[in-house]
Amino acid sequence: MIALIAPGIDISPDGVLFATKIFDIDNGASNTLIATIAVFDGNHTVTTDVTVNIQAVNEHSPEFKNPTYTWNVTENKNLKKTFKVLF
Repeated sequence: MIALIAPGIDISPDGVLFATKIFDIDNGASNTLIATIAVFDGNHTVTTDVTVNIQAVNEHSPEFKNPTYTWNVTENKNLKKTFKVLF
């Protein structure tokens, strides 16, 4: 018999760990889970800890509206004047 103690992950009878919820560390949750796994053979029980590290994904990558931009600038123009806003 195999047992697992950890929120959001579970273990199959053949020992495969899998997620039971979507982890979102953007909301301040920890990016590390520590699960305790216990195996019982009828006479003896052994336990071990497994650490699961959740890696952040950039879900809001910056992007430009257009693939390219082209405009003309006259010579001797004031360098501090805005001539085009990209985003």
